[in-house]
Amino acid sequence: MINMTKTIMAIFLAMGTATLSAGSAVAGDDELSFDISPYFWATAINGDVDVEDLPSARLDMDFSDVWDDFESGAAAFLTVRKGPWLAMADFSYLKMEDDRQLLMMSVSSEIDTTLASLAVGRRIAGDMGAPAMDAFIGGRYNRYDVDIEISPLGSASRTEEWVDPIVGVNLSVPFSKRISAGVLADIGGFGVGSDLAWEAMPVIGFSLSDMIMLRAGYRWLDVDYDKDDFRFDAMTQGWLAGVGFRF
Repeated sequence: MINMTKTIMAIFLAMGTATLSAGSAVAGDDELSFDISPYFWATAINGDVDVEDLPSARLDMDFSDVWDDFESGAAAFLTVRKGPWLAMADFSYLKMEDDRQLLMMSVSSEIDTTLASLAVGRRIAGDMGAPAMDAFIGGRYNRYDVDIEISPLGSASRTEEWVDPIVGVNLSVPFSKRISAGVLADIGGFGVGSDLAWEAMPVIGFSLSDMIMLRAGYRWLDVDYDKDDFRFDAMTQGWLAGVGFRF
């Protein structure tokens, strides 16, 4: 696991990845700037969940399944910059249900997912208005409220929450005055919370004005958590779209 963690970290560092607010313009390098982006995340979930003594429940929901069983959700990303320093915060909430028939058993699952991350970082290469790279460190709060029913074997409910330390880098690339791109990536857990968790999020942006930018991209979040009688080993991924407000 240690060698795997080092390998994945090296890959991410080599990628030169970037924040969701990639390419946002500011009036001056030393001025305080804010960029907030509410967004919609069209998620799919693939993996396994073990709760107490029940058999492992397979999660295999593509976007059409999630959309049919999607109950509620909210997501937003905030970046604050001053000079070479930055602070980032991200919040995502998803509530989903899934029902499926497996041989002689029916499996019903309901998962409420709350993710909240906070990180601080510094520009390590480049400058605003040109390709630039930041490095950051922080933490991600994870909360999963899981209800599983495997008929006729029984049912179980569990709420599990933990905080993963994370480290990451980012690269923002402006292609023109209006078009920019970036990719966010981080890795964390390291046995403190999850055994291993990683995230990657490439995004492209189109500026409508100095204050408003349309953004679209894709987000992967892989979590491998196993403590006591609860295991969550799944990839949550999907397209995202949002609007950024800069001031």
